[in-house]
Amino acid sequence: METRICNTSAPAMPALWPVTGHGTTSDKRPDHEERPKTLGWYLQPLTDIASRPDRAEILRRYFSENSETVV
Repeated sequence: METRICNTSAPAMPALWPVTGHGTTSDKRPDHEERPKTLGWYLQPLTDIASRPDRAEILRRYFSENSETVV
């Protein structure tokens, strides 16, 4: 009868691995400009537009500036 031994490079129980630190993605990417923008960021210029008398002009400028980014 033949005896086979299996040697793995990783420990059998990952729960017993030493803790090396709890790094987050923000630690790995300190430049926060890479993060995706939220919908609120894009709509910020339109905040409280219902109470403004020049809302037609605001909407016209908003859509003329942002029409290039619509895919």
